[in-house]
Amino acid sequence: MIMKTTLLTLTAAIAFGTSVQAQTMADALNNKCQVTWIGLDFSEAKLIPTVEFATVEADPGTAILKWNNLLEQEHEKFDLAKALGISNVVTNTSYVAPVNEGVKSQDLLSRTAITLDKEKVPSMVKKYKTNDGDGVGVVFVVSAFNKTSEIAEFYVTFFNMKTRAVLHSERISGKPTGFGIRNYWAGAVTQVLKTIEKEYSKAWLKRFQ
Repeated sequence: MIMKTTLLTLTAAIAFGTSVQAQTMADALNNKCQVTWIGLDFSEAKLIPTVEFATVEADPGTAILKWNNLLEQEHEKFDLAKALGISNVVTNTSYVAPVNEGVKSQDLLSRTAITLDKEKVPSMVKKYKTNDGDGVGVVFVVSAFNKTSEIAEFYVTFFNMKTRAVLHSERISGKPTGFGIRNYWAGAVTQVLKTIEKEYSKAWLKRFQ
């Protein structure tokens, strides 16, 4: 009886482990698992030049929160599911909030353009507390908001919610547009979503089939 119970427990553990590891890009792009967009990660971002981001410098936490809240409040405008060509994406920016809360203005603002090293992305993803979620997570890791060049750079990153292993990360830029600092840079996110829909979603589906 003990041996049978042990065998069943071992089988269940193996099955669970296989299920966790099985969440892949193909699963996400073929509607075979839950996809959760956790928002914008500013923990290694640079905003350039400093003079253009005075309001962010005064209160970076509130500014970052407003950008992430907008993704949830205006879900129809920031439609990652449409961009990826899948049926549904849940947006839950609470997962990225803890790493953004630690961002200091002196680290965030910069006088010169700096591009985030892609090699840092996996260690950034490891900091998310997403192990209570299922399926595949997506985060837009902000590399830079560059007012001088009028461009926003992101690493659009897919990862396993349980293990936080990065499945794929793609550097994609968007041109900001709109009135007011919040809407102006949020406009770059909408541009990235359009770029994903037009240039990347089908290519990713073919690559990760």
